[in-house]
Amino acid sequence: MFKNNLFILVLIIILSSCLIYCSKSTLSPEEAKSIIQKFYADNDVPESMVDRYLVDAGKPIVPYLVIEIENKKMPKRGYAIVALGKIKDSRALPVLEKIMNDKTEKIITKCDALRAIWHIDSKLGEEHAKKYGGDKGYIDRTIELLKQGAI
Repeated sequence: MFKNNLFILVLIIILSSCLIYCSKSTLSPEEAKSIIQKFYADNDVPESMVDRYLVDAGKPIVPYLVIEIENKKMPKRGYAIVALGKIKDSRALPVLEKIMNDKTEKIITKCDALRAIWHIDSKLGEEHAKKYGGDKGYIDRTIELLKQGAI
């Protein structure tokens, strides 16, 4: 019995180490470009899967994605912004806050940014909700759904 437990413990340690040390922590510009191009090109999937290439790439895609979403004409920009919230990397917060504070941004884009901020840092998300809520419109509905954990 002891040998089986020891074997399982050693196996868990080895697998955990592999996940930590064997996973890629950076992407080359070419790899990032390829992932972003797949994201742009993949149009025949359910809405819930649109951001899958970005989310699957994880934190290594964040520096490249932050640059991409600065472009207000970026294809699928809202999905990319929401993907940043799913990835939960605080390096995205400055650009997301910039979107929130930009008076020329569309309300839907601000809601996507608020959603991402909320998922990365709920306290900061609540601060933005207090600042931008009260319009009885789309932002308030987004805040309500965030508080409920529905989005």
